Amino acid sequence: MILSEDVFGNRYFAMENVQLIKEKKAVLVPIKDWEKLQKELVRLRKQTAKDELLRDLNQALAGIKADSRLPPDRRRKRMTADEFLQKMQDAE
Repeated sequence: MILSEDVFGNRYFAMENVQLIKEKKAVLVPIKDWEKLQKELVRLRKQTAKDELLRDLNQALAGIKADSRLPPDRRRKRMTADEFLQKMQDAE
């Protein structure tokens, strides 16, 4: 911190790397708390991605189960894992 004085003789501390934003709402957070918040944000994003993957997998399994109840002539064409992966690569 630097002790400064303005043109009116008022003394104040100027902190480097801190910016005052007058037109927006802002919060000043100690760096340790900020690092904890960042770690928690990363953890929550990973958890969200995991939850989405599990939800999609459950939907796919429900589709397979529903498809297996259909008469054989109305079922979707089956494919091997290699065919599926090739189809995914072709879609990109």
